[in-house]
Amino acid sequence: MKALVYEDVNRIALKDMPRPRLEDDEDAVVRATATTICGTDIHLVNGKTPQMRPGQILGHEMVGVVEEVGDKVANFAPGDRVVVPSTIACGRCSMCRQGEFAHCLTVLGGETAFFGGPETAGGFAGLQAEFARIPFADVGMLKIPDDVDDDAALSLSDIFPTAYFAVDNAQVSDGESVAVFGCGPVGLYAVLSAATRGAIPIFAIDREPERLELAARFPEVKVIDFTRDDPVEVIGRETGSGADVVIDCVGMEATDASGRPQPSAAQMYALRCVRHTGVISIVGLYGELESYPLGQLVSKNLSVVAGNCNHRAYLAELLDYIRAHSKDGKFVWSHRLPFGQIERAYDMFINKKDGMVKPLLTM
Repeated sequence: MKALVYEDVNRIALKDMPRPRLEDDEDAVVRATATTICGTDIHLVNGKTPQMRPGQILGHEMVGVVEEVGDKVANFAPGDRVVVPSTIACGRCSMCRQGEFAHCLTVLGGETAFFGGPETAGGFAGLQAEFARIPFADVGMLKIPDDVDDDAALSLSDIFPTAYFAVDNAQVSDGESVAVFGCGPVGLYAVLSAATRGAIPIFAIDREPERLELAARFPEVKVIDFTRDDPVEVIGRETGSGADVVIDCVGMEATDASGRPQPSAAQMYALRCVRHTGVISIVGLYGELESYPLGQLVSKNLSVVAGNCNHRAYLAELLDYIRAHSKDGKFVWSHRLPFGQIERAYDMFINKKDGMVKPLLTM
């Protein structure tokens, strides 16, 4: 089969790889019909997330058709259309029973396991491939109804649940003001998720015009190009006190207004834009920050929530949503390309060529 493989820092290749097989009675093998690229993949490729093994198949987002199931798989059969959430969990341990699937005790003893990641995430073969093995298939997949197409369903694999988790973790409620830093795919779905919870106004902050244009499709949203306007001034003026909730969807890839890398930039903005007693919700990926102004956190009586998304906990709810709002399941797909062009898609995604926001790669 063809699969996108990590070779070394900033080196990837589409290669012929062995087709996966069932390794456990709870496994399934899925034939991919569509996949995509995530910012997390870029962290893995550029070396900012270390311990990647040469030969590792990349990717953690997929929709497809079940080819085989193990003897203990009860909920699926060959021919079922499915979406695969990016994190891997058993569904039975104490953490999974609480809905904390990202901290399954069975798979990695509480650390987050996900497809296509480094050894520290379990080293599971990724989903940017023609076929994939899905462990714990009964909890590791969700059936796609006939009235939901692949384009919409693929958003459920990672970006929509991650964004909704950020909003849910902050307990956003009707009438609250929300500022979303970073309008990549997760940030755009954070804007959508905040809107579904009744937030108003919602501030969408980025520097890329294509992203801000997509954010502006929601009537509750005020877009801010931080290279032109100071988010602190705009949000302070519009709210009078600062945003009730700030959501950081940027992480360590942040830059300052001139475009220079500044890993802490989103958090520095968040601390200045949130009101006293407000909430900062973090889903952007971070390594280690050398310093963090805890004094501001304490003096403003802030709450900070952060973490890896428990994808499986949200899938049924979000599937119902995209069945009713199909366009919202696929508005971020800026480019549609065949899987054979995935190396080109990586180049476009990394370098934001041709206004790429997120590619849909079809098999």
